[in-house]
Amino acid sequence: MSTITDDAYWNKLDEQVALTTAIKATHSGLGDWNGVLCRAVVEWSNDYYVFQISEILKLDLDDCVFELQTDKYRFIVTGMVTGERNTVNHAEGWHSRHSAGKVDHFCTAGWLVNGISRYRSFYDCGSDRLIRDFFGFQDSFEFNLNQTPYRLLAHGRHVVVEVLRETPYEIYSENVYNIMVAIGFVTGKFIQEHNYTFQLREDDLSSEWLYRRLRSGSSSMYHALTWNAYGYKHLLGQEKADIIYDSKILKPLDTDVLGRLAQLSNNRHAIQYALVLFNEANSDKLSLLVKNSCFYTVLEVLRKYFYQVFKPRLPENYSNLGNIPKFKAVFSQLVSLSDTEEAMLKRRNAILHGEVDDIGGTEMIALMQMQISLIYRLLLAYTGFDGYVINHYALRNQLPDQAFIKLGQADPKRS
Repeated sequence: MSTITDDAYWNKLDEQVALTTAIKATHSGLGDWNGVLCRAVVEWSNDYYVFQISEILKLDLDDCVFELQTDKYRFIVTGMVTGERNTVNHAEGWHSRHSAGKVDHFCTAGWLVNGISRYRSFYDCGSDRLIRDFFGFQDSFEFNLNQTPYRLLAHGRHVVVEVLRETPYEIYSENVYNIMVAIGFVTGKFIQEHNYTFQLREDDLSSEWLYRRLRSGSSSMYHALTWNAYGYKHLLGQEKADIIYDSKILKPLDTDVLGRLAQLSNNRHAIQYALVLFNEANSDKLSLLVKNSCFYTVLEVLRKYFYQVFKPRLPENYSNLGNIPKFKAVFSQLVSLSDTEEAMLKRRNAILHGEVDDIGGTEMIALMQMQISLIYRLLLAYTGFDGYVINHYALRNQLPDQAFIKLGQADPKRS
């Protein structure tokens, strides 16, 4: 647990948050595109940045990179041309033709593209509770990723990630992405679309920053754990919620597990693929068929990954086993599978091969809940979480005594 008491630190965060808001404005001035001087504009519109440049550029083929000099800033802007536009002023009797597009990223001209520095990134998550809901009563904490120290904190409605020693930006960028992937996996809130990063210097005078636009994030009602049983009182009932609360068995995620999960995503491409697919499939906006197809794919990726991890422990005839015995042999190295989970795994071929005529909506929901819960258990057991995870199927199917499943610490290398 960590609490930062330095007022200057929090004041600096306030300044940087204010800047991320202030730059959502119209920035117009002189553009320099490959040595050609022109007029250019960058502005915030419909929840993303767009640009206009008074040159006719190729549609969708290449990145459009130009320098923009305004009265206040000098930007380097990178985006993609989406079309040509006409501006007509009938009153003054003129018109102009220009290219328009979406901004992928832009930065102050002093941003060191290949720099080695400390960095701090801001993500607007729309809530001031995300950290406390999953990591306990603390406004900041520190953890390691590949032996590099990071700090995660909540500041108003922002999640803030910063590296605590000088790091090449390319490495930082990859690390911080995987930290957000890990947070999305645990919380159900995959925050990635708008990312503002500041370069930090020891003298704290640096005002260089970079904005990056990634894919849209996702949000889900399903998450890995809770440390407040009363959040599910409507499903558990008052009496059961009281018993669980008084037992104090539920606890927040410890920071070491978050670091190991982010490191696993960062260092193992298959796990990163599985976690990103899980996060995006967990979105409230997707259909049950899409969700189930994706979650079965995640389970297949995990089976193959854990096969390599636990290969010395598996039966000698593993390669001759059927699909379900293979799943059981691998996953049982980490968790115990229930009869309902085995039945869920048997539905894998039907979903992935499109044999869904006899699968109704109720079963689709049950399959999804069991898959989500099993994936949480596998990865959190592997990364060493010694606590309880949510069994979403039991929680929502009148099985309150099975609503939370205890994990123990696994012993394999997790890097």
